[in-house]
Amino acid sequence: MAWQIEHLTFPRSETDITDWAVELHLVMPEWDWKTVAPLFDCAGAFTIPADEAGRMAEVLQEAACSPRMYPSIVRLTEDIAAAAKQAAVLGKPWRWS
Repeated sequence: MAWQIEHLTFPRSETDITDWAVELHLVMPEWDWKTVAPLFDCAGAFTIPADEAGRMAEVLQEAACSPRMYPSIVRLTEDIAAAAKQAAVLGKPWRWS
């Protein structure tokens, strides 16, 4: 299965997203992880309200700057943070399908 993430140019495989979740959980403080955990709790299509997407964008951008994050995951984190921010700026729900 591939995830189509609104405001992200290319779909991402389920494996990419699962590996990314593991990496994020390792580098994020627990309170930040709780902010992004809803991205990984869904088996099918879902939407995130714009205000939550904005908060997720901030947390993800912080994570991308962590010296503990593997370089191979940084770009994906930055891209998804930018997609979340775009949804927030537009004031529209952020859709994953």
